[in-house]
Amino acid sequence: MKASTEPSGPAARLWRPAGILYLAVCLAALAVGLWPDAVYPSRSNYRPAPLPTLQTLAVGQAAFILLVHPLVLLRRRDKAARPEHEDARAFLASAVLETLGMLAATAPFYAAAAWLADATVGDVLRAALYAACLWPTAWAGAWCMIRRPRWASAVVLGLLLAALGLPAAWYVAREFLPAVGDAGWLWRLAPATFAWDNAASRLPNAAPEPLWALLAWPAIAVAVAIGAQADAVSRRDNRQ
Repeated sequence: MKASTEPSGPAARLWRPAGILYLAVCLAALAVGLWPDAVYPSRSNYRPAPLPTLQTLAVGQAAFILLVHPLVLLRRRDKAARPEHEDARAFLASAVLETLGMLAATAPFYAAAAWLADATVGDVLRAALYAACLWPTAWAGAWCMIRRPRWASAVVLGLLLAALGLPAAWYVAREFLPAVGDAGWLWRLAPATFAWDNAASRLPNAAPEPLWALLAWPAIAVAVAIGAQADAVSRRDNRQ
């Protein structure tokens, strides 16, 4: 059997094209925080300090995790032509190692963003914790598409709804459905908006609050992964 010449380990995974793309997203998100008026002009003649650099970095991470990384993991498995019965533990171990490398590589961006935003170490740790809790959603989405290719369109649609649809739903509910109230639960459930709030400077809480918003997406990821694995096993047993 031909030995693979592809570099291995967290460092090698980081410098794959996906790792470089992740660093580019972080850099772009930091730039948006440095020049926020280029994206959302202030209604007044000045923008009060501090800069929202840590918040834009957190939102950029959330966008990459939900919209890019699942497709990257799926693409790699398609190119590798792995057998259908591939061990979930091997997939998870590889994904976790790569994620750890990405989180470590984010440290310089966190440091720069925190300094510019007048944020504390606690603010940075809180933002990093929420990003880490979002990543299982990317793993579960990719694993679901790998195990059940016919579900790929539904999974991508679900990730798009999570990243973009939930903030839009909050806006519609708030502006056009007054009976619903401020729909704050939609704002907190949406990864982009909760990441923004959670990365604000000098918050008193040490962990993201409310707790259910922190744990919601890992719980959804576990449920999706278990469902995809159970369905694949059931179909294989039926064929036998």
